[in-house]
Amino acid sequence: MNPKITVEPVTRRFFNLYCYKLDLTIHGSAFLRYPDTPIADQIDNRKKVNRRINFAGTWRNYINQTPDHEDILALTYLLNYYIKNQTDLKFRIEEPTVSVYAQCEEDLYKLASLLCRSVKSTKHVKCIYRPRTQEHLDLLEQGYTIKQNKFGYKYKIMLREGRYNFAVKQQLHNYLKNLGNDVLLPKHLEEALDKPYDSFWGSYFYSKDTDILTMLALIHPNFVRSVETYHTVNK
Repeated sequence: MNPKITVEPVTRRFFNLYCYKLDLTIHGSAFLRYPDTPIADQIDNRKKVNRRINFAGTWRNYINQTPDHEDILALTYLLNYYIKNQTDLKFRIEEPTVSVYAQCEEDLYKLASLLCRSVKSTKHVKCIYRPRTQEHLDLLEQGYTIKQNKFGYKYKIMLREGRYNFAVKQQLHNYLKNLGNDVLLPKHLEEALDKPYDSFWGSYFYSKDTDILTMLALIHPNFVRSVETYHTVNK
């Protein structure tokens, strides 16, 4: 395996389901979104587009690189053994990064090992995300978000983006401010609630308990998107 691969701890489940994640870097990974179109045809099309557009100095100059031979082998492997088949893995593609999510760590190690063997290179494997300990894994599977130090607030309340009457936004803001130290309001949330128009891009705040959810639902039934519960652990 690539000695430069990094290992990062997981403090919350990905997509509220997966405890493990593998990051790969493969130029041309956007081709995986079109499994029925041959990779060679997609490469030819990219070359034609790149000849007509000057990407110099833009982020597209990086993501639109033509895949090399090892990239093509990696893409072919992923297409044939994972993308075209029903698996328990979830793929998220943001070229050049391919993120693979799993509930079982062994599934990711198997994918990475076979990919490296197929390509005869370890350069595509960049990072593995895993729980630090079995205790952390148990907490994640129970739905907790892990904190490494005492924070003072047990819950992170996520607010849903949408259109809300300005008067309703002001009512929410006033209610939260009146709670004092029972909640912690990020500056960007207060600014968003004070803007005199209906659009709201979503945000969050921290709370010491969840009793306030009832009042939030009375102010507007759709404000709360989700609630994360923190659990403090020793490092």
